[in-house]
Amino acid sequence: ISSLKIGLIGYGKINQIIHKILRDGFGANVSYWNRTKIGGSVDLDTILHESDMIFIAITANNQTKNFIGANEIAKMKNGVIIINPARQTLIDDNAIFLALNSGKVATLAMDWELEANSPLREFGADKLICTPHIAARTYDAWYKTDIMAFQNIVDFFDTGTSQYIANKE
Repeated sequence: ISSLKIGLIGYGKINQIIHKILRDGFGANVSYWNRTKIGGSVDLDTILHESDMIFIAITANNQTKNFIGANEIAKMKNGVIIINPARQTLIDDNAIFLALNSGKVATLAMDWELEANSPLREFGADKLICTPHIAARTYDAWYKTDIMAFQNIVDFFDTGTSQYIANKE
C-alpha cells in the first residue's frame, strides 16, 4: 500500500482517521481535498487524476448528490479503487455502473446496501463490496453519541457555542 497514491475527498473526522491509519500504519502517500481548504488540502482534480485509490467521505446533501459522476470518473486513473464509507447518494449510480463495467473503476467498496433493483447487483465481490451502514448501531457508538449530545447542551449554555456541530453552515 505504501506505493499507492491515495486520495481523500473530504477531510472530516472519518477521513482524518483514515489518513492517520494509512499514513502512520502503512506509510501510504495520502493527499486530501476539502471544500474548506483546511491544512494541506489539494485541488479536487489532483485527487481525481493522481489517486490509485479514492476514499469519499463528505456530507450528503442536495449540493453533494452525485458528487462523483461521469465527468469526475473520466478524470480518474484506469483501474482506480473507490471506497465510499459515507452515503450512496454521493456517487451517480449510472456513472459508476458504466465505470465498473468498463474497468475504469476496478472496485467499488461502499458502506451501504443496494436497492433490490440496482443494476450494480450484477457485479461480483471482485468489483463490488457492500457492507450495511450500521456502524452507528453499536453500544459504544450510542454511548458516545449520547455523551456528545449532552456535552453540546452543556457547552451551549456555558459558552453559547457547541463543539460537535454537523453542517455548521
